Amino acid sequence: MSLIVNVRATSGGGKTFLVRQIMKHYGILAPIPPIPTPGIKTWGYLLMGGIYVLGRYDAVCGGADTVGSFGEIVRRINLHADCGCPAIFESLLWSTTFKTSDEFAKSTPHHVIFGLMDTPLELCHQRVLARRHAAGNDKPFPVEKLVTKYRSCWSAQARLRDSKHDTRSVPHDDALATVLTWLEEARLTDGGSHPNRVGTENGEKLRGNDGETNG
Repeated sequence: MSLIVNVRATSGGGKTFLVRQIMKHYGILAPIPPIPTPGIKTWGYLLMGGIYVLGRYDAVCGGADTVGSFGEIVRRINLHADCGCPAIFESLLWSTTFKTSDEFAKSTPHHVIFGLMDTPLELCHQRVLARRHAAGNDKPFPVEKLVTKYRSCWSAQARLRDSKHDTRSVPHDDALATVLTWLEEARLTDGGSHPNRVGTENGEKLRGNDGETNG
């Protein structure tokens, strides 16, 4: 059984930034698929620390939302975790849902931590406005949509907690250290094992990793 960490937050909550920090902390061993293939985009990363990240992070807003449907997220995060090492993912859409999260945690053979960023709504709002301004978008922002998503994230987390899942708070001002602790504890529990397989584009075939993988 492996550890799967689902970082949750609304827009501007810091979830994508956190995962990028984790990727920088460990370093990327190889993208997935490991060999560039025409028409197939990166859908995950194998990190030096023996940790998998689901999603593509070549744009400002990355994450598992780049993978596709919820069904694809579930299939591919399980594929990562089945290799025997911790896996992590974040998704704006997934953060607001209870039913899919609940069903996933009940169906996967792996241990799932639902970590909700405790970022204040006002800070989320400021970050979203700054991101829009940086992109040259100064049109009025419908803050009510952000409020709705923010409340949906907290409501879903409360329901997951009531359903006896492993729900935890991720302090926005100490997020990296907090999640690294979870990942390192999982690696120690697994004996510090490292993956020897890297997923292909369709997740159905895995190949050996002898240090020769192109990154």
